[in-house]
Amino acid sequence: MGRRIQSAIMGAGFASLPEFAQKLGWSRALIYQYVNGKVLVQLDRLQQVAEHTGKNLDWFLVADPRAASAQVAVLEDERDRCAARTAELERKLGDEREVRLNEVSDHRTTLMHALRETCLAHRRSGDAASMLEIAARWMELASQSGDDRAVMEANLQIGHAWFLTGEVARAERALGAALTVATALGDARAEQSVRQEMVRVLQASGHNEEARRQALALAESELWWPRWSGLVSLAALAEQTGELDTAQVHLDAASSVVEEADEPAERKAVARAYIVSNQANVALAHGRYREALHLGETLGTLAGQASLPDQLREAALNLAVVQLRLGKLERASEQLRMLAEWAAMSPDKRLSALTKIFQSELSRRCGDLPEAKKLAHAAIEEATEARRGQILAEAELVLGEAYWQEGQLDDAKYHLARCASRSEKLKLRRPELAAQLALSRIAANEQALNAGESLADVSDAISQHGYDDLHVDVIIELARLETPERAGKLAVTAIEMARSAGYFWGECGAMLAEAEARLGHGQTERAAELVQSCFELKTRAVTSLDNVDRAALLEGELALQARVSTAYRSAGEPEKAARLEQYSVDAINRTLTPGQ
Repeated sequence: MGRRIQSAIMGAGFASLPEFAQKLGWSRALIYQYVNGKVLVQLDRLQQVAEHTGKNLDWFLVADPRAASAQVAVLEDERDRCAARTAELERKLGDEREVRLNEVSDHRTTLMHALRETCLAHRRSGDAASMLEIAARWMELASQSGDDRAVMEANLQIGHAWFLTGEVARAERALGAALTVATALGDARAEQSVRQEMVRVLQASGHNEEARRQALALAESELWWPRWSGLVSLAALAEQTGELDTAQVHLDAASSVVEEADEPAERKAVARAYIVSNQANVALAHGRYREALHLGETLGTLAGQASLPDQLREAALNLAVVQLRLGKLERASEQLRMLAEWAAMSPDKRLSALTKIFQSELSRRCGDLPEAKKLAHAAIEEATEARRGQILAEAELVLGEAYWQEGQLDDAKYHLARCASRSEKLKLRRPELAAQLALSRIAANEQALNAGESLADVSDAISQHGYDDLHVDVIIELARLETPERAGKLAVTAIEMARSAGYFWGECGAMLAEAEARLGHGQTERAAELVQSCFELKTRAVTSLDNVDRAALLEGELALQARVSTAYRSAGEPEKAARLEQYSVDAINRTLTPGQ
């Protein structure tokens, strides 16, 4: 190495070793020691020599610098080959990864499609619990894939499922998320589909103004489907607030949109079913039960043809209410039993609570007041849990009526007042007026001051909104405050209205009111005929039903019969009194099943 150091120094043009040493700041002795090999050159000092002589460091370190350079060249070639091989392998790995990612993407897309179809199948069958389970998996895959459209659609179905189960707040959140995505995507059709669901949810949660805003946006659409749907939603909101004529105008407009649309018959059949469903609701709100019966039967047929399980249940519920108000109690009982079974098989809190409300009314009509109160309390719990204000108001109403019939007036007034207050807040006009009417009737029976004025005010409001059955009830109560002559005329009017509407209980009540007026006029024979007719109507209505308290069911008839019998005896006609009393006993006995 010493000779190579000396050779390098001389070759670099230095005159002597001492000159090189001075250049690097070394001593003369040190450079001679390096050249003579007496001292091992440190690597950093050797690097300095290399830099100042223009040699590579390996030129000093290997025996044959040229061979070292060749070896380096060989190594560099090997490096380049390895780099090329690595690049090739990375390319192949990238290709394989892309293939696998495409396969995973294809699999995920196929799975999402299958989940979507399964979710929609559960929706068509009305299975909300299964909808939630499948839609949650669909949502997870869509999020992993970054598929915003699928995320939006999954949220839409989740919102629908939560609504079916009565979880209104959750439904509102899911639909709000879906609407945000649909708006961001600029997809008008998707946005309108979400708005259709949101209207129902907002209405159920009491956000009527926001619901109306969404419905108006739909009704102004250029597309036929959201347009008719928006009109139907506006009709539902109008029906809720007591604007029944306006509701019918919206439904007529929706029917025109559907009939004029150049669309497949299957899709138009679906639209017709929902329109008829709302027409039935308007008829029920009017208290026109013969009309509601026809519409409910039509809805059942349309819903079956269009495979709409939600509307099949709605038809069954409407028909149960109609049969109950028509006095067809055995049919109503069977219909409500079937609805209770449906509600138990699926987590449909709305259906469950509504079924209990009308079962409570049925039990009260049959005189089974403990059962009526039990069912009403259960409905209140379910409606409270589901946060369904409208259903809660209806449950408070039937509970108040049960307490009233039982004679527990403080409890009755408490629940009726709660119904009236909640209904006013939510703009539920019919239950509000029904509760006010019941409170006014209680006040009239207690001979409270201004009871007549209160009844008159309620009567005006009921007449204005077109609630025919409630109008019959208020006329009956007003008749009791009038002279016998005036009371008789009012009662006859009420009978005619009740028969026209198919309001069985109003007809019975009006007949008793007329009987009381006839008795006050001294027309005992006519009063007896009317009492007998009431016995016949009511006992026939409960034939074959269990858990009927005949004394409670016929309390009004039995009390009036006693007064008529007394009138007969006072007129010296005890045999007529005996025949009337025996008639009532026979009528009751005919309705008793063995063991009762």
